[in-house]
Amino acid sequence: MKSRYLSQLNRNQRRHGHSRQYRGTTIIELLIMIEIIGIIASLALPQYILSIRIANETASIGALRSLHTVEIDYRAQNLVYASLTQLCADNLITIDFMNATTSDGALMGYYYNVVPVNTTQFYVVSRPVSNLGTRYFYTDETGVVYSAPVDGATAPTGDSSGLPPTSGSGWAPIGD
Repeated sequence: MKSRYLSQLNRNQRRHGHSRQYRGTTIIELLIMIEIIGIIASLALPQYILSIRIANETASIGALRSLHTVEIDYRAQNLVYASLTQLCADNLITIDFMNATTSDGALMGYYYNVVPVNTTQFYVVSRPVSNLGTRYFYTDETGVVYSAPVDGATAPTGDSSGLPPTSGSGWAPIGD
């Protein structure tokens, strides 16, 4: 019985040039697989982009809190607040923050600026790089972090005018 099956298999291989058992994938099957992969990717990509944006915003809030702590420590030792350049020169922050003032050096999708207004006031602002974040962030000597949507608030200027960016509309404190 076994030899009869093998002889039939050999005849099919000679007739068609291959065994039906080792048939390849057709172009239709490949197109269906590509379409399924495309559908799965179209469902997953928006969630992936959202998770990147949330991670960038969370990292920005953490960076603001770190910069606030460094500024408070700096003032306790020097009786004045410092700029990013001064903090970096004293090795209190990494060079990453110094570079995060230009588009080439943005840190986790955000630009940062520390503004010492006078000996008793400072503020730190973070602005998102294009669509890597949807909110501005700000903190000052009080340590409260404020946020505002990019499309609904006055942009933080990052200058030393002494007017905190929360004086514009749309700013609200965020929870701890």
